[in-house]
Amino acid sequence: MADFHKRNEALTLESKDIPKISEIPEIKELSPGKSVSSDDTRESAATSFEPEKEGLPEWISEKNYFELSKQEADKELWKDLRKADEQLDGSLLDQKFIKYIFIDTETGKPYVKMPTDYHEDVVEELRASVNSQSIMTSPVLVKTDGVIKLKTDALKHPDIFIFGPDRTETNRNRTKCKKRRLNGERKPKCLNPNAIIEVSWTNKIKDEEEKFRLQMKEHNPDLSVINVGYLIKSIPKRNNMYPTDNFPDRPLVGIDVYRMEPGDEEPTMFSSWRHGKNYPDDLIITKEQLGQEDHGGGVSISFETIVDELTSLGVLWEEPGEN
Repeated sequence: MADFHKRNEALTLESKDIPKISEIPEIKELSPGKSVSSDDTRESAATSFEPEKEGLPEWISEKNYFELSKQEADKELWKDLRKADEQLDGSLLDQKFIKYIFIDTETGKPYVKMPTDYHEDVVEELRASVNSQSIMTSPVLVKTDGVIKLKTDALKHPDIFIFGPDRTETNRNRTKCKKRRLNGERKPKCLNPNAIIEVSWTNKIKDEEEKFRLQMKEHNPDLSVINVGYLIKSIPKRNNMYPTDNFPDRPLVGIDVYRMEPGDEEPTMFSSWRHGKNYPDDLIITKEQLGQEDHGGGVSISFETIVDELTSLGVLWEEPGEN
């Protein structure tokens, strides 16, 4: 769902005890206006659209999309984005920043938050980790670019798409996603992935959770159901003070992971790790969820992989209670 500049003792939760994300206390974050650095603030929306600058038309960035209906907010936003795109002769929706739009869950206003190098490097490391577990008899395709079209006609871009063999095909030694035509459309669309992963850096968890929830609940099932999704959230020692190019010494204290499967109303906490504690169980995508039948063993991602990659980038780790 959305955030992003250039490793606890395992938390085991019985399913009946897993709290909804909305029930988990959230540390109060600094508002954009009170942030200690421009690196911590959200991208300010431009007063008018300029293709060379990442921003939204003012009439969109200042609109409260929760005012009429929170359930319809995302649909209404994309209706306005398409309207603005027409007004600008198709120069808006083609912009890269469109995939990084979030709706602030407190104000209802949309904003753009481009990813940092920290975020991008973790995504690439996770992609490589899953790719390394692909086998010839049951290949797994991992992508970090693509789009999911929701039932509301909104477009969402998860950080990582994972396709199992039931949703891929190989042609001339190249594995690609299977495609399907909908409603007689001439151009076929890729099937939805078997699994998705989101990596959250500086964005509020509530904003990221909403994007993640929409992707898992509102994707078009005619293009297959997304079987599982993970949202990985890095935790800074101080509110909203993440390491950046200008402030690389800001420490992290841990990582939280949330998970959703079909039928879940909201993401629930899957595991939590804090520096100085044992690593929790791996993030698992089973062979059934990947459509591998009897030929594969699923894939997994260890917390250590994530922590090691961030450490290699110079991220400092401290225990939550350290001064």
